[in-house]
Amino acid sequence: MMLRTATMWIVVATGLVVAGQVTAAGSTHSMSSMKGSTATRNFVKQVAMGGMAEVEISRLATTQGTNADVKAFAQRMVDDHSKANDELKALAQQKNWMLPAGMDAKHRAAMARLQKLNGAAFDRAYMKSMMADHKQVVAMFQRYSRTGSDADLKTWVDKTLPTIESHMSSAMATAREVGAMAKPMATTP
Repeated sequence: MMLRTATMWIVVATGLVVAGQVTAAGSTHSMSSMKGSTATRNFVKQVAMGGMAEVEISRLATTQGTNADVKAFAQRMVDDHSKANDELKALAQQKNWMLPAGMDAKHRAAMARLQKLNGAAFDRAYMKSMMADHKQVVAMFQRYSRTGSDADLKTWVDKTLPTIESHMSSAMATAREVGAMAKPMATTP
């Protein structure tokens, strides 16, 4: 449960800020002083933090995963989330929003837990977290699309959401393949 909760924010963004990237050089604006509603500030912060973690944990999965489909999924996460990170970074610079510069303690702990696993146990834990996280991120993006206050961010969310939904479907299929999903109980006639 703790791994699932901690890694939920990994996906939260569909990737948004590659570790170490922040807004325009010399910016002194904080998340609390950025323009926009509190809901927008919270959404951007969660998406950015989750995006960084998504890229880093998926990089780990490209090397530590053993199943070819898990590794392919992880590489897709790195590629797609890095692209989304760059797009959010550009929007953040335009809006003068500061993004987190690195993973928080929760995401570092999730990464550390995965680093201790190997083989099929790693594949299952990674895919289980990706499946659960993408489900939560899809809901978060759908909610911001409906209720968000920043038009430019909503445009980005609406453009990014189909990719996240595709990730969720792929995560479920790959999780099923590696045994990370509970198998349905057989019914007897």
